[in-house]
Amino acid sequence: MWQRLQERYGSQSAHGGDGSRVGTDAIALSKKRRAQMRMRADALAKSAADEEAPSTPHESGLVREEDEAGHGEEEYAEYTGATERIPLGREAERKRAVLRRQQIRSMIASTQGGDDDGDEDDIAIVVRQPRAQAPAPVSAETLIHDEQEVLPADRDGDDDDREAQDAWERAQMRRMNVDMGDPLEAPPVAARIPLVSAQPTPRSCMARLEVLRAQWEHEAVERNDAVRTMEQELGEVQEEERALQSEIVELEAKSAWLSDMNAFTDALASFFDTKTPLLEALEHNVQALLIDRYVTRRRLRTAADAWLSDADKEQFLEGCVQLRKEHALVMSDVENDAFRDPAVELVPRFEAWRTRYLGDYDKAWGGLALANAWEWYARYEIALWDPLWRAADDDLCLGGPVDGIPGFAWEHAMSAYVGESNAGGDNEMLATMLTRVVVPRLEALAQAYDAYSAMETTAALQVVEQVSYVVEKTPMRSLLSAYRDALDRAVREPVSHVLARLALVQHVLLWCTYYDDAWDYHAYENVARQAVTSAWSAVQQTPRMDDVVKAVREVCCL
Repeated sequence: MWQRLQERYGSQSAHGGDGSRVGTDAIALSKKRRAQMRMRADALAKSAADEEAPSTPHESGLVREEDEAGHGEEEYAEYTGATERIPLGREAERKRAVLRRQQIRSMIASTQGGDDDGDEDDIAIVVRQPRAQAPAPVSAETLIHDEQEVLPADRDGDDDDREAQDAWERAQMRRMNVDMGDPLEAPPVAARIPLVSAQPTPRSCMARLEVLRAQWEHEAVERNDAVRTMEQELGEVQEEERALQSEIVELEAKSAWLSDMNAFTDALASFFDTKTPLLEALEHNVQALLIDRYVTRRRLRTAADAWLSDADKEQFLEGCVQLRKEHALVMSDVENDAFRDPAVELVPRFEAWRTRYLGDYDKAWGGLALANAWEWYARYEIALWDPLWRAADDDLCLGGPVDGIPGFAWEHAMSAYVGESNAGGDNEMLATMLTRVVVPRLEALAQAYDAYSAMETTAALQVVEQVSYVVEKTPMRSLLSAYRDALDRAVREPVSHVLARLALVQHVLLWCTYYDDAWDYHAYENVARQAVTSAWSAVQQTPRMDDVVKAVREVCCL
């Protein structure tokens, strides 16, 4: 600060000859004045300290050297702030802030050449006027004494001190011709100097027009391409719309058709639920009549083929008539041909399903679904089937085609429906029908099979052979096991007639074609060994006759 005052007064003395001496005298007087003020303040502080200190009996008027010169931080406490105290409380903080602002004002005033203390004993400074010279231009920023420094209003806290300190620092920087600038203002942008352009010529105008024409032609081409693309997309959208409309119409027709199909299948299921108990009762009565015929023949067996007596025949014929009536009674109250014959509506519906909606037919396995619905009609058709007596061609046979399974109407219709189609399990329909309908029927007939009868043996072998072409191994094993048990029962019968025993051996050996599989070979071999053993015992006990010798030779050939 003193250096700044010296520079200020020194600069003023440089304008005149005697001005330098006056500036030096002013600086000396100012130093003297402040030294006097400092001594006065030290005396007042010492007297106040003496009054507050307790008196002791050993007081002395001598001043020690360390008390006079100061020691440690006490000597420079005025500059280090060691004597400052932290104010406690709101009132003390406010007083401290007020005192600090007064000190800042005093410092600002001292830099401007004045003094706010107003002491009476200030020394007047007389400054000789320098020579008249042309006034030097003074920047407004250097005339700090002309500016009105506005201090912020009294406020609590450090905000007032910070604002006052900032104001004082800005005043000092302006005095030293230092431009701090405004950090919030954007940096100035230099004005753009326009380029010098020449006057247009016809050639340049034509060139510019050519460029514009080429540009517009290019834009026209692009627009035409865009129009063609949009027209093409519009055509595709319209085509897709027509396809969607067609698909919607097709889906509506499909939905209506499937709804009608569901209604028909529901009605058909209700029909099956109603008629199945009657069909099962009919099958049970047929089985009972055939078993009764077998038991009667075994009781009257005196030869290989034992026929029934007249009384037994008459009783059996009455049973056949009654079963035929029951068979007709099952469908007597059905007036709708769609339920009487599957070829009227059931099969055509599934054929239309396969033709119109092949994908859905494949996914739903429509062929197997038709086989399930056709199963009831096949059972009803073979309910009176008597394949073991079909070759007799007399009234003792309940009925059935002579050629076996291919003679049934359901087999012809199903073969015609399947054809060469493999869609939806069509190629498995016949195997499914034989497995679910024919094989259980033949297994039930095995209980009424007379192994001593050549006619029944031939008929049974014929039907089993027809089934073996289509049915898989598992159902075939079950069927052959049923007829092996029938052969075993016949071998265990107490029949002493030698020709009957030799005939049984022949019939047992005829079944060997279907028992070559290892799964049942040993069981069949035991049955054949027992039949041969019992027949050989009967031959040894019988005198040699031509019929016996012929029968033995036939057995040996087998």
